[in-house]
Amino acid sequence: MHDLVKPKVDDKAEFVKAHKERNEDVCLDYFKFAKDDDIERKPMIVLHGLLANKYSLRRFASNEEILAKRDCYLPDMRNGIFSDKHDEWTYDLYAEDVLRFADSQGLETFDVLGHSLGGRVAMTLSCNYPDRTDGVICLDSRPGKSVCEKDMYDLMRWMNSLEEMRDSEEGLSKEEAIMMISKTYRNSTNQSEAILMKQINQENHDQIEWLYNTKAFFN
Repeated sequence: MHDLVKPKVDDKAEFVKAHKERNEDVCLDYFKFAKDDDIERKPMIVLHGLLANKYSLRRFASNEEILAKRDCYLPDMRNGIFSDKHDEWTYDLYAEDVLRFADSQGLETFDVLGHSLGGRVAMTLSCNYPDRTDGVICLDSRPGKSVCEKDMYDLMRWMNSLEEMRDSEEGLSKEEAIMMISKTYRNSTNQSEAILMKQINQENHDQIEWLYNTKAFFN
């Protein structure tokens, strides 16, 4: 049985993401997976990749063999779909966000696992705060951008271009933007269309609006 814990700002209010001015105010939404047997296990923070979110490694973190040895925390990193936004981003800032998150959960030391961009955040965290990290696991990640991540940056540039078209005098409706996405990436072999569709804010019915704060990556 899995214990899925939703984050809370206090005892009553659910996490509500916001745009923060100060880096130290950035908070991260998260999932926690742990076996419901009152046994405290070693904590492991699991970090997702670029244009991904806290759901991305959920299947891994809920695996019974993993849960037999680790309590897993899956934060949604800054500028993602669920956590706070900020106009800055660096690997050092990502690492500081994760460390504050660990502090908020009472985690003195922990393992950290990261995929792609999350792997480089894990490397940075372990180098900057070696006394806090016991073990580091990096999946599809190395110093420098991978081919996969380059594709993600190309997608984000395209996302920003659509927003610029939306804000121009000619304008761009949500329907027109979706048609452009489908036409451009229909035959893509790297799931680009599916990735982009997941980033669209469905609550905005008229204009294209992204859930991910992609502009921060090009400031």
